[in-house]
Amino acid sequence: MNYHFKSTQRNASIISFFSVLLFVIYSFVLFICYQSDIVALSHFIESDFVSPSPEAISETAWAGAILTTLLCLIPALLLLRCIHFPLRLKALALFPSYIFLGLITGIAPHSVDSFESEIPIISTTLFSIVTFVAIVLSQLYHEDRGEHFPIANYLAPNIFISCLGILFAMSVTNGDRKLHLQLELSKQMLFGNYEAGNKLLSGETTSSNNIIALQVFALSKQGEMPERMFQIEHLAGSTSLIPDSTPSSLIYQSPELVYAHLGAVPINYKGDATLFLKKALEIKRRRMKQEDGVYKYCHHVKPLIDYYLCALLLERNLSQFIQDLPQYYNLDQSLPRHYREAMVLHDYLHHETKRQYCDDVADSLFCDFQTLYHKHADNASVQRKECVNSFQGSYWNYYYFK
Repeated sequence: MNYHFKSTQRNASIISFFSVLLFVIYSFVLFICYQSDIVALSHFIESDFVSPSPEAISETAWAGAILTTLLCLIPALLLLRCIHFPLRLKALALFPSYIFLGLITGIAPHSVDSFESEIPIISTTLFSIVTFVAIVLSQLYHEDRGEHFPIANYLAPNIFISCLGILFAMSVTNGDRKLHLQLELSKQMLFGNYEAGNKLLSGETTSSNNIIALQVFALSKQGEMPERMFQIEHLAGSTSLIPDSTPSSLIYQSPELVYAHLGAVPINYKGDATLFLKKALEIKRRRMKQEDGVYKYCHHVKPLIDYYLCALLLERNLSQFIQDLPQYYNLDQSLPRHYREAMVLHDYLHHETKRQYCDDVADSLFCDFQTLYHKHADNASVQRKECVNSFQGSYWNYYYFK
């Protein structure tokens, strides 16, 4: 269809402009407000920035939103250029862009490198067919009789078509709060803001294993893992230390951050992470002995040691913990809080054997814990509430109540 009159050409330009403008505004707001962690350039740049300013991080997010919006616009601009849609249907050219937008913002961690169930294949195919049929019909059954009507008569149906595209993109976009919290946390860790892991509010969102692993990672980077790890809610065994398996991608950086910190990557491990951590620690010890002739637990090995010992605590394997601890820590010196609590608990549970460790402060606190624990033995809910509130962040609470 060709527009023969100047007024018609002007109307076509105005309608095209408003349709594209509506798409750009919606796409940009969606990216910058809800999907900035997925498209921000900071996730596609390795650690070239040592300590970027907040302004620099914000600029990369804006640049990512702008570039991705322009990328989504390419099919629409090509269609508007190649096909002259009727004035009432010009917004149809934007439908492939809305589909593209829905695909990008519908990415989920386990399908980032593949076309799995999280990518809306069926709905996208149906919308593609409907769009193709509408384009064909618009070329077969067009009419020029409305070209002298007021511009509002053409804007209304085009705005309606754009709204359908927005509803589609909104229905398939990923609104997973856990995913976005994980991405934001990964970004903060990437730029050295480890305090971000300590400031998370407790709740259902923080029950994600990837988020828990990032919180532990933040404590380890601050050297406070054996002092504060059991303050983290939703810990569930040694698997809490290892991020869930995801395809290698610069977008989802949780695994890469943790594995680079440990200097080891798990291969085909299932369940108990202590096996992976113990094997990684043994390999690193052998290499260090071969290179230096002696064991030197420098800052590169210390995180792996604490990860392994804390994994034993998470599995409640106190016997192995007591056996391995002297290899890495001097028991004559003051131990980190959770290690002291575990030693005292082990001696209490094995009171018939010789005590392995004495600490007056830890002994006194554990005596108070046991008094409170037995005081409410007949009411499990009260017992749990009183002990958890009185001994927050202690290993004893995890051992008895998790």
